[in-house]
Amino acid sequence: MKVLAVSLLRIGDLLMHMEALRAYLHENPSAEIHLLLNDSSMSLRSILGESVQKVIVFPRKELQEILVEQNRSLWAAFRQTQALVTQLNNEKYDVVLNLTHNLLSARLIDLIQAPIKKGAYFVNGKARPADCQWGVYFNDIHSGAHQAPFHYLDGLARSLDIGLTMNQNGQARGSRYICLQVLTSDAKKNWSMNKFSQLAAELKEFYPEYTFVVLAAPFEKDIVQSKDFPAGVEVRYATWVELVKILQDTRLLITGDTSVQHLAAQMNVQMLSLFMGSANVTKTGPRSVQSYVVTPSVSCYPCSHHQSCPQSTLKCENQIQVHDVVSLAKAMLNDQAYLPQNQNLHYYQVQNRNNFYFIQGLGEEKMTTLEREIKQITWQFYLDHEYENPIPPYGTAIRTIMQNTDLDEISDASMNLKIEQFETALMWLESLDEAAQKSVRLCFRENNDQISEIQRKILETYKQFTTANRIDHEYIQVIHNALTEQHKTAFGFIRKLKSSIKEGMQLIQIDLKITKDLLNAKKERGSYVSRARELS
Repeated sequence: MKVLAVSLLRIGDLLMHMEALRAYLHENPSAEIHLLLNDSSMSLRSILGESVQKVIVFPRKELQEILVEQNRSLWAAFRQTQALVTQLNNEKYDVVLNLTHNLLSARLIDLIQAPIKKGAYFVNGKARPADCQWGVYFNDIHSGAHQAPFHYLDGLARSLDIGLTMNQNGQARGSRYICLQVLTSDAKKNWSMNKFSQLAAELKEFYPEYTFVVLAAPFEKDIVQSKDFPAGVEVRYATWVELVKILQDTRLLITGDTSVQHLAAQMNVQMLSLFMGSANVTKTGPRSVQSYVVTPSVSCYPCSHHQSCPQSTLKCENQIQVHDVVSLAKAMLNDQAYLPQNQNLHYYQVQNRNNFYFIQGLGEEKMTTLEREIKQITWQFYLDHEYENPIPPYGTAIRTIMQNTDLDEISDASMNLKIEQFETALMWLESLDEAAQKSVRLCFRENNDQISEIQRKILETYKQFTTANRIDHEYIQVIHNALTEQHKTAFGFIRKLKSSIKEGMQLIQIDLKITKDLLNAKKERGSYVSRARELS
């Protein structure tokens, strides 16, 4: 069986896609996998391993240059794309897997001849409905700016019907290096090199037996060599092959770079990840159990990949201090439990829950952890069509939760408060939708002063609501994103806010209804819970 895997995103995404391809190959050991990747990702070719038998290059950079340069013919781009499609069709693939999930890849796959196609693709120029509920979920929820219960790779793999598993083993414990990856591909995700330098100096005092290595790519040399690092700290401008060798003997990796993080996770290296800017701990955290992630608690985190930081200063980077990272790193190196010391930060430990990536917040309330687990389990229950089985609704979901969590530890008082918060959030969202409709009517009267006043009141109401009701950040992040994105101009605000809020309301309503029903079932000790106990 000959398989074409299409991966036309960034290097970090390709590294995650390789994990999915290895899982696919495990299920289909006779498959011959060819990989179509961007020319900008060719640096990874040397570490793709035996999973890929052939690499085919998509000349994205050259096509972009042809399309924008005045002295180039558009027909050149057409002919080059046509030649690539002909080359691919001559391979006579049995299966095409679209790991990319964007319009470019979907249109390209429409032109490729194969009896089986999985993932997003067009048919005769028109979008094709998703094959399964996971595909709908990944397209409608995970690919946008919404908060999602599943890791990007979990959602993608299941939308392609790949049985991806989460590694349950402990970390590989190298005995030689403590590595610091000091730069990322995006300035808003960087932790300053001065802080990394101070971090290395403080940790060296406690762990002189390790060699401290600052990691950077060869093309980052001009930036990194301008900084002073403590005596005895090595700076390595490593290729991907060299990076693999270093990570094989690394005791701890401290990084903000998600690409290096994904490679280290697949090698089961323990890491401490600093997630800032658009780095989303839920969607793209390190799939390495017992690793830790630190995130800021600023309202605008996480932001979009496609925008620069909207703040006058990098609030994410400013909030994470050196002593916060030092104290957590020491606990990890000493194999000790860690109690968060900075209430302005969120600390997460990566775990395997029901074979899915799961983040356990350190020091967070049990109700918050339970809510996150309920969300993940019930969405899985829905997307896997378990509700069609002759088991009482939510029965299998509650059984799974009871096997992992002591529901009796959750007090009725906290349960009542959470249900009340759900209902309050729903009421607020409905009133916000009404305000947006009023704004639309005003738009046709061209009353910009009144529109601006409504914008101001909505933003102020949002702040008051979140403060008064202590609603969890993730539940209304989609509304916050809609507000902060659309209020910049009156026209943009009016044109998009109502649809953004309506979409956010629908997603939150689904999530809150399922969660509320589950919590009520636990509280009342109803038939669902009783039935779950019988099945356990």
